[in-house]
Amino acid sequence: MVDTSGRYQGTARTVIAMYEPGHAMVLVSPPDHENLAKHRPPISGTWTFIINPEGKNATRLIMRSRGRSTGLLKRAFDYWVFDPAHFIMERGMMLGIKERAEPTSSGH
Repeated sequence: MVDTSGRYQGTARTVIAMYEPGHAMVLVSPPDHENLAKHRPPISGTWTFIINPEGKNATRLIMRSRGRSTGLLKRAFDYWVFDPAHFIMERGMMLGIKERAEPTSSGH
């Protein structure tokens, strides 16, 4: 495992802000977790995973990320760089989950 504690002022990670087993998990940055502990809203954003039953043998996984950009330069960076990169990463993650969760016709 790579130690990232010295990068990005030690905030290059997420913390579980809310967890409901079998239903939902919300991740936030460490500073946002501190805000939530003090009953203040998160500043950076949230990353939410929700599992909803869909019939007898199916489940729907919903992911939602929400963030706030301040300043023109930050908004432009997020729009043109961060959002496309995050989409590619998140899509790959979702396809990996799908591959592991869905049975194949060959029985693997």
